[in-house]
Amino acid sequence: MKLPHLSRRVELDTGMAVLLYTALNTVYQELLYRDIDQQRWTTPEALSLKPLAKLTQRLQALALTDLQPRSLGKHKPHRLRIAFDEMTTIRLYYARLLAAMEYNSHNQLLLAGALGRFHQQSTSLENQIHLMPISGYRH
Repeated sequence: MKLPHLSRRVELDTGMAVLLYTALNTVYQELLYRDIDQQRWTTPEALSLKPLAKLTQRLQALALTDLQPRSLGKHKPHRLRIAFDEMTTIRLYYARLLAAMEYNSHNQLLLAGALGRFHQQSTSLENQIHLMPISGYRH
């Protein structure tokens, strides 16, 4: 879904990309390799696979740069543009993403903070759709 006016720029501090990538990759792998004979994908899951894969790949690149050794000092946060469908996907899988870090409560808190940066007031498109009356049209 191409809705560039609804995309958002998110800043990720050092280490956030690694946590987000780990959680997103876990959820993506669970969905991708689910035994389809046992449980079929729901419609939202099927529609979210592509944005989830794209976002996971982009976060992997950021995570790799976070893991590279750097000089001491202050570092700029990563700036990541998030498309509307990627933001909606993060909100869809919010609980699953937090569950990916369930064994480490410190990382779970950091992940919750990182996921909070993806929050948008609403993912509803109602206020973005404007129906214009057709002037001069008569029956």
